[in-house]
Amino acid sequence: MKFLILPFLVVSLVANGQVQQVVLETNLPLPQQYVQLKSTAETYQDYKVIKEVKLDEFWKGVMDSVKRLKVEIKQANQSIAKLNSDFKAAGEKVDSVQASVTGLVHDSQHISFFGIGFTKWFFNISFLVVTGILVLFIIALLGRTRLVNQSIKEKSERLTLLTDEFDQYKRKSLEKEKKLSRELQTERNKLLELKRT
Repeated sequence: MKFLILPFLVVSLVANGQVQQVVLETNLPLPQQYVQLKSTAETYQDYKVIKEVKLDEFWKGVMDSVKRLKVEIKQANQSIAKLNSDFKAAGEKVDSVQASVTGLVHDSQHISFFGIGFTKWFFNISFLVVTGILVLFIIALLGRTRLVNQSIKEKSERLTLLTDEFDQYKRKSLEKEKKLSRELQTERNKLLELKRT
């Protein structure tokens, strides 16, 4: 009976050792698990004989890796979708900022006057030209006004002189008329006296 127990113990020890060898390290990456599976497999002619337990463990590792990769892909897709939405929102912000910058540049280079848009340099030149023309017109108007005032003053002085001369002439005429009328009366009186005598 001892002889029967001894082989049973040896077989159980070997079996326990093999069970420990059968367990693959599943925390390794798949390529390393594949190399470990291949290296621990027995060779028969040109074929590798792999125990089903090892294949099941390897398949479990593959499926775990696939599940983990699917989760990672799902998370990556979610982060890509979030990044795309963030990128789209940033693009819209950039477009709105670009539009406002374009509007500000346009507003800084243009001016609206009575609803008509002009570039600032054209408006400034036009304003300077119109202002220059108005200044020249005002200067000409002031010069003309001065000439007219001088002319009026001269005419007023002439009129005053003429009025004075006319008044003097009138006085002299009246005096002459009175004198002539007296002389005439004197002559009439003399004639009447001559007729009476």
